[in-house]
Amino acid sequence: MNSKSPNPIMARPPEPAASTARAVSSSVRSQAALVLDEIAAQLSRGRFRRAQQLAREAAARFPRHAEVNRMNRGLNRWTATTRPTDEPDRTEELAWLRHPPESARGKWVALLGREMVASAETLAEVMRRLESLNLPTVPLVHRVE
Repeated sequence: MNSKSPNPIMARPPEPAASTARAVSSSVRSQAALVLDEIAAQLSRGRFRRAQQLAREAAARFPRHAEVNRMNRGLNRWTATTRPTDEPDRTEELAWLRHPPESARGKWVALLGREMVASAETLAEVMRRLESLNLPTVPLVHRVE
């Protein structure tokens, strides 16, 4: 969701008449529950900063709601930071390691993607073989049991 567009979850409904106080209390509880569900959904998607923002907005909107305030305190005591990484994605290598061929069992292997670029009985031998190859990136080296 674009941060400049209005948040439909946090939009304030029109103020009710005084005679509907009990209904309002129930309505506020259900609206707060919707916001808490959305915070949980954001966390399950790994969107910590968005969950923090929703929790702050919810605490401002529902200042007497204990669960909303607990969630806000819990989420906003931490600072989320990201850092760039130059580590290659090893998804394919890890998939290969889950089901290696029998010929690789008991050996050291060097993998690039799903390709075994070197294998040997010892780590030193695999490293010597890798030195002679002109590889585009550093392979994953692992002993297959």
